[in-house]
Amino acid sequence: MNTQTERPKAIEAYIKNNPEAKIADVPIVIGGERKILPVYKLPFDLLCYNIDNGRFAVEKILLEKDLGRSLNYDDPDDIKRIRKMLIGEDPDLTAEAKALMKDLRLVGQLEPGVITHDGSVINGNRRMAVIELLDKKDPIGKWKYLEVGRLPPNIGSQDLWRIEAGLQLSKEKREKYGPMNELLKIKEGQAAELSNDEIAAAMFEWTSKEVEDALERLKLIDTFLEYIGEKDKGGYGFIETYHLNEHFEDLQDYVYKPARKAGLPRKEWSKRLNHAFDLIFAAAMLMKTGRKGDRITHWDFRDIREVYEDVQATDLFLRRLSKAKTPKAQNPQETRDDFNDARELVAEKKDKKEPRRLMDKAIRTLKGIDRKSEHFQDDAVKEAFKELDKVVATLKKDLGL
Repeated sequence: MNTQTERPKAIEAYIKNNPEAKIADVPIVIGGERKILPVYKLPFDLLCYNIDNGRFAVEKILLEKDLGRSLNYDDPDDIKRIRKMLIGEDPDLTAEAKALMKDLRLVGQLEPGVITHDGSVINGNRRMAVIELLDKKDPIGKWKYLEVGRLPPNIGSQDLWRIEAGLQLSKEKREKYGPMNELLKIKEGQAAELSNDEIAAAMFEWTSKEVEDALERLKLIDTFLEYIGEKDKGGYGFIETYHLNEHFEDLQDYVYKPARKAGLPRKEWSKRLNHAFDLIFAAAMLMKTGRKGDRITHWDFRDIREVYEDVQATDLFLRRLSKAKTPKAQNPQETRDDFNDARELVAEKKDKKEPRRLMDKAIRTLKGIDRKSEHFQDDAVKEAFKELDKVVATLKKDLGL
């Protein structure tokens, strides 16, 4: 069915022939004016999934990457793929789909979805998928419709974005969004030529500064994906798969902003940024191991600013990393170890001003030695102990003990 011509006519005909299809009116703001949106109970064959934007943007990118083409919302096979992406596959449904199904069975549809004039669902895609599954499970006639508010024709891109953002990205609802989908939705508002103030206003309780930061973070992610050669390979899925969004939040706060604020030459802060990208890439590769001790968390990442502020620590961090010709040529374990050594050097320099803390650390370390270890009696251990004994003797003398 051609969504631009046949589907709108079919919806009009259905509404005309079934006056009981209209079940309510809801208020909506379009073009800054409060308008009334009619709500209809429409059969699924008049509606069309639409996951182009919003909370499934990354998932769509990955699905199209696997297919090697764009999705066709009128193709039965693609519709099945979309349903599976939205709710899983029965009986292995997602937790959210199971909860939604239970809720629908108990109380029905309490909140209408929203469709464009031609029947494209812009809010309620997952709901429609669950109700279609309910109809398959319980073909009693109750689950053949989706309750939707129908937008008027010729809605501009800016107004459509405002409506979608208000429905999906207000702070009380944003937890259902993945971090990348949230950023892409904001970028879509920018592409619709909305100002940061206009985007923030449409999203409720957001500020213009938060929108600015989100767009800046997305640019950093785009630069990173290009740097590691994933830009044209469904790269946003890379960020989602390895849960790197918080790494980029800290990259923004502890590398990018401080470098810009300090007025560093572009060449210098660009170099810092690339090495921070190397660290994030190593974090992703180490996450594959599944061992927590191997990981570089976003909390670890916060120490990078102090590493960059110390020349010796920076040299430690980059001693092997700077030799790798590409990010994928680096050894992630070495990158992690060098970064940890650099962090420890910074900490040691801080502790020099607090000798008691250093001593406590040394005592804990010595107490942690396993004296039953097969290596405890090694000559190297005995030599180290002799050196330690001299250090202790010198400290005792200096302390007058």
